[in-house]
Amino acid sequence: MSEPSARFNAEVPGAGFRASGVSMVRGWACDAKTVQVQFDDMPLIDVAYGTSREDTRAICDDAANGYGMVMNWGLLDSGVHRMRTFIDGREVADVSFEVAGLDEEFIKGLSGIYRLDDFPHAGDSVDIEWSEPGQNFIILR
Repeated sequence: MSEPSARFNAEVPGAGFRASGVSMVRGWACDAKTVQVQFDDMPLIDVAYGTSREDTRAICDDAANGYGMVMNWGLLDSGVHRMRTFIDGREVADVSFEVAGLDEEFIKGLSGIYRLDDFPHAGDSVDIEWSEPGQNFIILR
């Protein structure tokens, strides 16, 4: 049920998504009044709706169709989880995804910069740094 329709697309997380740190749950829906998500068997969570998505204008006849919320994946245990998306009370997506993390809700005090050799291509390298606000690594270049 997680396939995009002509009137909505539950984008992230999608089937097979791997989550860690802090990122967005996001998608879009034409003419919704409410958007909610449910992780596993937890209570429904209201998601902000109506942000600008110019890429939906041709489908929805306007651009105020985006929805999203910040999600700290550390609130969920490591392992496979389920997220269901509801638009105006109707389930429109049901996906399984995996959370991998450091098994703490929000880690403070970590730091580190590391080099990834042969990334993104053989012979290239990038430096990554731990980001406490994002609870993940960011590319420095």
